[in-house]
Amino acid sequence: MFVAMNKRGKRISLLESFSLKELQEMKGSEHFYCQSCGEEVIMKLGQSVAWHFAHKAAGDCPNQHEPETRTHLTGKSKLYHWLKTNGVKAEVEYYLPAIQRRPDLYLPERVPPLAIEFQCATIGYEQLKARSDSLAAEGIRVCWLFGSHRLKKLAPNLFKLSAMELATLQEMATHSERTYFLRYFSPTKKLFCFLQLLFPLTSTQFIGIEHSQPDSHINLKEFLTPSFHSPVYLSWKRHWLRQKKHWRTKVLPKFSPLERYLFTICARRRHVFSSYPAYIGLPIASSIAIATPPYLWQMWIITHFVNRGKGAYFTLEEIERGFQKMVLQRYFQLHLMLRFQPIRQALTDYLLLLSRVGLITPLSGDSYRINQSIEWKNLDLETLLKKDQKLLDLLYAF
Repeated sequence: MFVAMNKRGKRISLLESFSLKELQEMKGSEHFYCQSCGEEVIMKLGQSVAWHFAHKAAGDCPNQHEPETRTHLTGKSKLYHWLKTNGVKAEVEYYLPAIQRRPDLYLPERVPPLAIEFQCATIGYEQLKARSDSLAAEGIRVCWLFGSHRLKKLAPNLFKLSAMELATLQEMATHSERTYFLRYFSPTKKLFCFLQLLFPLTSTQFIGIEHSQPDSHINLKEFLTPSFHSPVYLSWKRHWLRQKKHWRTKVLPKFSPLERYLFTICARRRHVFSSYPAYIGLPIASSIAIATPPYLWQMWIITHFVNRGKGAYFTLEEIERGFQKMVLQRYFQLHLMLRFQPIRQALTDYLLLLSRVGLITPLSGDSYRINQSIEWKNLDLETLLKKDQKLLDLLYAF
């Protein structure tokens, strides 16, 4: 930590312009105490790690969530000075006694006040939620920023995200589309990285675009509400088609309970499970909170609602009720999210794609008319994959 109290209750911040000599004199003549727990702390003035305070002995400090690493200390320092350079009043480790929290950076003059949490270590959802909720209860907006070492790039436009990162996703509207993004920061490179998530591919892998900017090229407004410009060509379709091939060639012994459930329904209707139409397993940006693979929850919609025959009707409310029931029965899984669970939007967006291919027509009151019977033909894998690519190119121009 960078801030402690002396015996007179004065707040001492090691990020202020103290010289080494001044701090050495203070260290030799004064005692310092943690703002949160009141226990004595020691001033550390080494050369390998940023100057900081550390608890004298292990205890039950409510703000010692995880060991403070060099990256975390350096990151807080760099972020504090970045804010000061941009003329933003910021307090590092400002103690909020009502909730016994001291966010990494606190911006009291923002409306509402803003807390920036620079998260480097993994913490559980309950702890993440408790920290976010306690700040929100005080009318403070919290912004989660992750260490850049947490950004796991598997291939161009393909990223692996942890449950913690998924829980803190922030929604941003760009034109008519829903976009979700995360923020990362490298203290050593002084570089911000914004990861714009386009589509969930699996429960942990996501197709996205990364945008990096030096801290000298970005201000607080751009940090809070970044703008995204997708390149003309992305490799994301290749990832999606490879995953769809994997779904189509998965063998029965490795099926999940949901796959077995849908396989049984297909068998009763004399459908070959792996030969499902190309409009099952489509990328849906707003399905970010759904951990269940896209082809399974979309197959469920087709087999339970759209398979009623030409001229029949169904409603969004029916699908939504059925979806929630599948969640309660643990067939469908959702990611734990701090801000939103956009299930209804994901269902609506999928139905919109089905209307674009002419399968259904939207009517008033969130109801839909089925225009044609389902064509579930037993085709060879090569033909199915060609149909998958053709439909993907038709629906997604980028």
